[in-house]
Amino acid sequence: MARCPRCGEKFDRDEAEYQFSSKYFGLNYDHLSEPLCFECARNAMEAEEPGVYMETCEQCGSSFDYFQAKSSLAYDDPRYMDADLQFVWDKTGSILCAQCANEHLSEMYYSGDDGF
Repeated sequence: MARCPRCGEKFDRDEAEYQFSSKYFGLNYDHLSEPLCFECARNAMEAEEPGVYMETCEQCGSSFDYFQAKSSLAYDDPRYMDADLQFVWDKTGSILCAQCANEHLSEMYYSGDDGF
């Protein structure tokens, strides 16, 4: 049993990982900044805490904060307000940072190709 660094409760890491994967489809429990019980992980994810969940861009290799990238993509260009980071990930089949996702959206927007 692990001990959650936030609440101090003991928890089963495998169960927390399973619950996290079930709740946040497409995101990986191992990318949390620290191993948290599911309740604390859910609270942190719902609060969109900076630095709590990190990813690595499969195009440029940069490490990025998921929530900062998610909000950056939405506000960088108002044409893309309906496209969120996971939408781009689903369309490209790759984990992309906001800059690379923005490039893909721009290519799609200017080429008129809606299938990426």
